[in-house]
Amino acid sequence: MMRTISNETRAVRLVNSSVRRMKLDLSGITVLTEVATGPFVLTPLIAAAAGADVIAVTRDSRYGAATEVCSYAQSLASRFGVAGRIQFATDDPRVFASKSDIVTNLGFVRPIDRQFVSNLKAKSAICLMWAPWEFRAADIDREACDDYEVPIIGTNEEHQDIRTYEFLGLLAIKLLMERQIEILGAKIAVVGSDPFGIYIQGALARLGAIVLIIDPSSAQNSCALDDDLAELDAIILAENRVQESLIGEHGWIDEKAILKHGIEVINICGVVELTSGALSMHPPVKVPFGMMTVTTDYLGVKPVIDLHCGGLKAGEIVVRALRAGHGAAAAVEAAEAAGFGLAMQGR
Repeated sequence: MMRTISNETRAVRLVNSSVRRMKLDLSGITVLTEVATGPFVLTPLIAAAAGADVIAVTRDSRYGAATEVCSYAQSLASRFGVAGRIQFATDDPRVFASKSDIVTNLGFVRPIDRQFVSNLKAKSAICLMWAPWEFRAADIDREACDDYEVPIIGTNEEHQDIRTYEFLGLLAIKLLMERQIEILGAKIAVVGSDPFGIYIQGALARLGAIVLIIDPSSAQNSCALDDDLAELDAIILAENRVQESLIGEHGWIDEKAILKHGIEVINICGVVELTSGALSMHPPVKVPFGMMTVTTDYLGVKPVIDLHCGGLKAGEIVVRALRAGHGAAAAVEAAEAAGFGLAMQGR
């Protein structure tokens, strides 16, 4: 069954509130993005609520049939009063490139390849709906963007109006409680470099957990938990930078010891190479390195609304700067100066 919004009235209120709070104004701008299931049905509605003309692409997936997604999204758009601003489509997104001022990097829009980039309008921009360090080369042809002077702008997930990483701490809490780890007084190891590790540590500590933080990116950090394993209630894997095995024969943590002491393993992200099927993790999902088993949308609609509104705000600033005659680099700097955008890092 396709995932929908459980409380549509609240979703409408949160979208409108986020647009007002971030002063998102997309009037005169055409946005090419996806429409998907659950909270991700709201992305085109956010853009339309801010005055954009929106092209929202989708396709069949394991989450729902494209026809179902479009039908549901159309009904929500009517409820938002923006149905006339959104074109829902199942076409290849590249056919809409020449009409687009802002292109998001969301799933059904990807990959944004050289052909896609070459067809984009002048003074257009690509918005990453997350921070630049999460960039994956398979998603966007960065060299083509440089060649055609199309700026890529990331989203500052630590902005006070977005706060994605704080939601990540709540996500860890929800997953722990699903495995009946009470948190208060529990001893929990968090294996994760910044920003994931520090935000999860803070959220758990504020609820009374005894938290050990292990940063795989730090040369000073020994991941030998031998002295603490016997007392651990849970281990949270939240590593999205270092591509090394966290659990397994050559991992930082011994799989047999985890089984011996009955430690719950919460797997948000990171490389795991188990040698047997005896160790279960929660969620029981296997994803490639750089991907999360669940994202903050598992909590509800607000994290997605605020993140995507902030990403579109960064894109708005870049496009308006381009239209004012600034170059790509200066346009990105304008989004950074406003606090919503983050520039791409070195190649």
